[in-house]
Amino acid sequence: MSSPSSSHSSDEVSVHDAELVKLRDENRQLRASCTTKDQEVKEWSTKYRDEKEEKLKLVGSRSAFARELQSAKDLCSSMEAKLVLQDRQVEHLSNELSKARMRLRDSQLPAHTGNYTGTNEYTEEKIRALQMEVELANEDVAKLSLLHQGQDCVHFKDFAQRQLKDAMDEVLAAQAEVEALRHLGEGNGLIEEQNASLQVQLAESLKENSQVTADLEAREKEISLLKTVTHKCEIKYSRLEADLRKCQAEADQWRELAEELDKPSLGLAGEIPETTTPAAPLKRTHSVPDHPPSPPTSSTTSKGVPDDRAVLSPSQDTLPVDNRIDANVTINISPTNRKSWNFLKRLQSTITSKSALDIVGPDELVADLVAGMQACEDDHTAQTAAATHWQVVATKAMEEINNLNARPDCIVPSHRGLKDELAARDIQLQLQAAVVSQWQRKMANVHAFIDDANAEMRARGMNI
Repeated sequence: MSSPSSSHSSDEVSVHDAELVKLRDENRQLRASCTTKDQEVKEWSTKYRDEKEEKLKLVGSRSAFARELQSAKDLCSSMEAKLVLQDRQVEHLSNELSKARMRLRDSQLPAHTGNYTGTNEYTEEKIRALQMEVELANEDVAKLSLLHQGQDCVHFKDFAQRQLKDAMDEVLAAQAEVEALRHLGEGNGLIEEQNASLQVQLAESLKENSQVTADLEAREKEISLLKTVTHKCEIKYSRLEADLRKCQAEADQWRELAEELDKPSLGLAGEIPETTTPAAPLKRTHSVPDHPPSPPTSSTTSKGVPDDRAVLSPSQDTLPVDNRIDANVTINISPTNRKSWNFLKRLQSTITSKSALDIVGPDELVADLVAGMQACEDDHTAQTAAATHWQVVATKAMEEINNLNARPDCIVPSHRGLKDELAARDIQLQLQAAVVSQWQRKMANVHAFIDDANAEMRARGMNI
């Protein structure tokens, strides 16, 4: 048999269990969200580290390219200086060759073309010397032709100027790459700042998650304790109900026995006078006779009772003088039948404080019976106090459950816009990923341009 309060508390506990399940689901969702954000932070950290390494590689390659470009410039300058010297030497040799040819033509003129009376300054030795110079000049021209086979000096100069222009274009491309790297560094700085803010938010979320977990554990402990207390209260309530039914049954038996005992008294006295004086308190005395008690008689008097009966009698020194007739009831039980003692044990806890019991019998049995009656009375008192205490505890628990049910889902103001802020952070991260991918494509184009330029310079015979 269950009471309405216990059923109401069980309903409240079930509602609290549902709320606990809801809180666990929210906690699980928060943990999943934190795990996702942590993975995103790790991915962005990996991307940033890769971009940083690639930037360092690009800076190193740019430095190497700058050194190679400077060496190419130096080579072009030296080649231009050498080309100027060779142009001067060719021009000088051409002039000498023209002069030598003019002298040779003049020396081979016939004698009759003019009346030449002076001495000829061009002797055979001078002519041979001039011919040797012409041969040396021809050898130098042949060497220059072999050195620049298929190219003249103007073409070689144009080729050098084109190489210089290509080198300048590569310098501009390198400067554009440096600018792109600078923008990429700024983007990486922004990503680092956002990563730091996300780390702070993640730490706050983990702290809040730990607090929610601790709160859930505390609530689970309170619920388990409440269930235990409720179960104990139900058990004690059922025990008290069983004891109450037993006491009611015993009271009914006692009432029937009292009615049976009152019938002979009415027959002897004829009429019981009605009095309004309150009953005086009875004093409990224990007397042990020298012989066992005799069976009960059918008459009850207020003047005297034999010594061999268990008597309910008023004490002479505390009973005031009045005209009311006192009821003396004699109950004989078998000392060997312990089951019959339960009635007297329960009787002690049901009679009023103004009544008393006089127990007559052997000392050991009387002491055992008195101790059992006192223990039964103490247990009844303790159970009554415990029932009152646990009823108060259950009431407080029900109030706390009602307060928990009436509490809103989240009372922290800073957490209300957390969902929107996380969505905005996701959109911002997507935009940053798009910017990074765009710069990666630009860097790939720059790398392709540099590779093509290097291949073209290698094809033209320049050392890269």
